[in-house]
Amino acid sequence: MTRNVGYNKELLLHDKSRLRPPGGTFQCGECYEPKTTTTTALSDEASDRAITFYCTIANQKNWRLVFQCREPSYGVLVDQEPAVEASNNNTSKKSNDDDDIFLFDEGFSLMGRTGFQVWPGSRIVMEALTYPQPSDPPSLKFWQHRLTASSSSVESLKILELGSGVGCVGTSLAVAGAQVL
Repeated sequence: MTRNVGYNKELLLHDKSRLRPPGGTFQCGECYEPKTTTTTALSDEASDRAITFYCTIANQKNWRLVFQCREPSYGVLVDQEPAVEASNNNTSKKSNDDDDIFLFDEGFSLMGRTGFQVWPGSRIVMEALTYPQPSDPPSLKFWQHRLTASSSSVESLKILELGSGVGCVGTSLAVAGAQVL
């Protein structure tokens, strides 16, 4: 017999007790850096600066991963972390009937607009898998252990990253011990 368990989605999302508390040592941030020849292709041609996103890695050496981005991260940083304001030339518009962009309009393209930036789920995945907490549920602890297991008795975790950003998640999981494709 199947039992439907109803829940109020709005209530669930606003219930702070159901959220995983942020890890104490995991940090992200972003800043403007002067453009170099390696960042020119990734940045807005009208700007002489590139956006650099960084995040910490859970290891004894306190490494930081650094990524060059086209646009600032979206929904990744918490209030106390340094952020870069979005540029004025982004493609999002306020909704007016005459100005709405429609996916099937002639000439509309997302090509070149979705990559080279950090997406909101990145932080959640990186922090949850690489920074264990005592309050984590057993299912999450299982994957955390699989990710960091270095013994020969446990096969290293294999991850296929489909990717749509700069590679933060795949790179951080590879540094933690996974085989990332």
